[in-house]
Amino acid sequence: MRNEKSIIKYNYVVYGIYALLSFSICFLLFYNLGNNSVENWDEARHGISAYEMLKNDNYMINTFNYTPDLWNLKPPLSFWTEAISFSVFGYNLFAFRLPSVIASLLTFFSVSIFLHKQYGYKATISFMILFQLFNDIIVQHCYRSGDADALFLLFFVLSTIFLYYSERKIIYLYLSGLMFSLAFLSKSFHAFSILGIIVLYVVLSGIIKKLKFINYVTMFFSTFGLVAIWAVLRYCNDGLSFLGSMFGVDVVNRVSDSSKNANGMFYFLKYMLTYKPIIMIEAIIIICSIYLFVSKKINVSIIKRHDFILFGLCIFINFVIYNLSKSTLSWYYYPTFITMIIVASILIEKVIKFSKAFIKKNKLYKLETIITYTLVIGIFGVFSAVGIRSYFMSNVLNPSINDEQSAIMELSQDREIHSDTSAYILKDSNSYMSDLSKWEQADILVAELYGDWRCKNGGIDSFTKESKESVLLISKKQYDKNKDQLNKYNIVKQNSKYYLLNNL
Repeated sequence: MRNEKSIIKYNYVVYGIYALLSFSICFLLFYNLGNNSVENWDEARHGISAYEMLKNDNYMINTFNYTPDLWNLKPPLSFWTEAISFSVFGYNLFAFRLPSVIASLLTFFSVSIFLHKQYGYKATISFMILFQLFNDIIVQHCYRSGDADALFLLFFVLSTIFLYYSERKIIYLYLSGLMFSLAFLSKSFHAFSILGIIVLYVVLSGIIKKLKFINYVTMFFSTFGLVAIWAVLRYCNDGLSFLGSMFGVDVVNRVSDSSKNANGMFYFLKYMLTYKPIIMIEAIIIICSIYLFVSKKINVSIIKRHDFILFGLCIFINFVIYNLSKSTLSWYYYPTFITMIIVASILIEKVIKFSKAFIKKNKLYKLETIITYTLVIGIFGVFSAVGIRSYFMSNVLNPSINDEQSAIMELSQDREIHSDTSAYILKDSNSYMSDLSKWEQADILVAELYGDWRCKNGGIDSFTKESKESVLLISKKQYDKNKDQLNKYNIVKQNSKYYLLNNL
């Protein structure tokens, strides 16, 4: 009876910690999700494509400002998830970023459940903590952002977990291939790193010896079937204009550009040696590995273990690909870092497990062990608090929306009034354009979501020549400079920084 009660209490404590850490990740991901400015480039382009798919009622061809987009050459899966979110939760930044948050939670809980079942609660808790300290993945171009990376990372992780189980049942190998196809439909040719991991794991783990002809055929269709269906449907819509550009830009141009980018040589390696959360993960892996080797709990025979082969491939393949490609985009490395966190968590579990046995056997060392653990946890806590404070404050607790985007939100509150109206802009400054009368990508997305405007370039000159109803979003400084030209137009709304003018 006592053992049963202690087990129940033990389970309550473990699941209580799980619940607490689950709450903290939900807070990090959901809090103020819609209160950050839209980022130019990838985030804005994805949102525009998703919104315009709904407006055009065409879910095969993604557009930018209502013209076919041959710059953002990604397949449509991430656009579809955002379009669904808009349809359910409305046209706002929270709905825009919600699919990334859902994908991140699925990643978080998938790995946690996997570790709990296969390695124990210590590995699970370690992962749940370390995952939340990786601030870049949460706030930069992934989990709190309307990009395709969160969705891609989910399929990468699921493919890895299914590969782990593929030795037991062949159906998991097919599911791993299916995850590759979904990753490809999210992030295009980036997904070939997953395919490389699958192929090498099947060979190195010995699974290849068990495969028959029917297994190869089934694997082929599960891996490439969805991609082929999408490619055929896309070809039927616009021929090779998109598919050809996708290969040319994502493969040929990136390879040629990387060969010219001397600064990108070993950028991935430099990043791993300078980014604090990864340095911490690397230190955990190294220290735990040394301890386990010195105490003879593991030896070189570990390289034959299937989990060692699998996680080693997930780290090694991405490491080689992105060092050789000279990529300087940190979010390309996120799959490697997630795998490293998983490995660190497993090693922590093993060290704690063997240390407990050592303490029981050698009672004289109990005090020293407790002191060591306390110091490690204390240093870890201080390091973590310093590392995450700044990004918590600026991105989660106290986010901000820039003047232009907040003005669009405030001055276009009623979408029905100026829906489908031509909209012009004149700002005081731009992020990347010298012409202040041109719409930047992030501003276009906000204008479409909150005002349903048709954004056009040309500023005051084009606005004054419009014969149909149109609006002009203009800063108060620019209005004062051009007052003589604009004083005959109605100021329909204003805030502290901007006016909204109507030509009727």
